Amino acid sequence: MVPNFTRRVALACALAFAAPAGAFAYPDEPIKIIVPTDPGGAIDGLARVFQKAFETGDILPDVAVINMAGAGGTIGTRAIKDAEPDGYTIGLWHDGIVTSKAMGVVDFDQSDFEIIGATGFADLGLAISAESRFGSFEEMLAFAKANPNTVTVAANIGLPVHFVPMRVATEAGAELRYVQVGGGAALCAGGGRREALPVAPRRPYRHRDVRHAGAGAV
Repeated sequence: MVPNFTRRVALACALAFAAPAGAFAYPDEPIKIIVPTDPGGAIDGLARVFQKAFETGDILPDVAVINMAGAGGTIGTRAIKDAEPDGYTIGLWHDGIVTSKAMGVVDFDQSDFEIIGATGFADLGLAISAESRFGSFEEMLAFAKANPNTVTVAANIGLPVHFVPMRVATEAGAELRYVQVGGGAALCAGGGRREALPVAPRRPYRHRDVRHAGAGAV
């Protein structure tokens, strides 16, 4: 039986938002949604859903998605934190905002943001190369337990896609070797050259080079 991942990832909006004093009309310039990943990942896709909904419903007539990837999302999250609180910058991120601080990568955490809402939850699955020597999650863990640090897992170090397989492996008494690849889009592009990669469960079925190994609530 594939063990359930027990870490749940919440997507949240962090907002540097306060109506400018003396403003006559709002908004009078584009609203920016900062996404701390490259285009093509799950967070980026969600941001573009919001962008379309805002513009279609005339809620916010002009919305721009700004991708600021790098350093495990810390470049973008710092830009959100340091944005002027003028009502024109929204950030969209997950609980990597917590794990990055825990890893000592940044000196700020969720308390430095005004959280305006959770946008949803997601499952995290494990995909393996279509040509992998492993046929199941259990088989891979058993091999990793007998051969520590020989099974490579693509990851974005310090974020949930790193913490979740690390926790599962630890509970199983196995040791995996994590290779920094990047966010969701980069994981799918380069993860096939690793033994396994953690992704949103729908992704393995859309990529001919990887196949599903297991999934659970995270």
